[in-house]
Amino acid sequence: MIVRAPHLQDDALYECYYAERRGEPIDPPSAEHLVDCDACARRYADVGTFLATLSVDAEAELDALFPAERLRLQQQDIAKRLELVGRAARVITFPGRRSVAPVQPARSSVTRVTTRWIAAAAAAGLFVGVAAGTFFNFVPGFDFASNVRRSEAIAGTRTRTV
Repeated sequence: MIVRAPHLQDDALYECYYAERRGEPIDPPSAEHLVDCDACARRYADVGTFLATLSVDAEAELDALFPAERLRLQQQDIAKRLELVGRAARVITFPGRRSVAPVQPARSSVTRVTTRWIAAAAAAGLFVGVAAGTFFNFVPGFDFASNVRRSEAIAGTRTRTV
């Protein structure tokens, strides 16, 4: 009795197809199986037809999206940019901005001082908040969480008795 190897999986068929396209030899066990198994040989032919059609369709869509004229202009633009490598930098204008905005005066020292005072006030407020929170958490006999729970419990009993 002759024991046949299981059929080749799709990924093995793809590997065989791409190895053949690169001009490399196909994996010997896979090549032997393709010779011996008609079902796998048909599937391999179908994979080859599918991938070749896919490649032709993709090239046609690519040619439609990027015509030869557009690619030529793009190559010229790249060549111009490569010529500028090593030269001094230049300012690039953004599309849609036709006029140049008037030059704004430098920020005065009053603005800088105001910004510093605002930052200092924010830091002081943060410090006072942390200190107050710490103080109330360490005061003996004062537990904020239990006071809240206690007031909720009292409010709940009042609504039941009414």
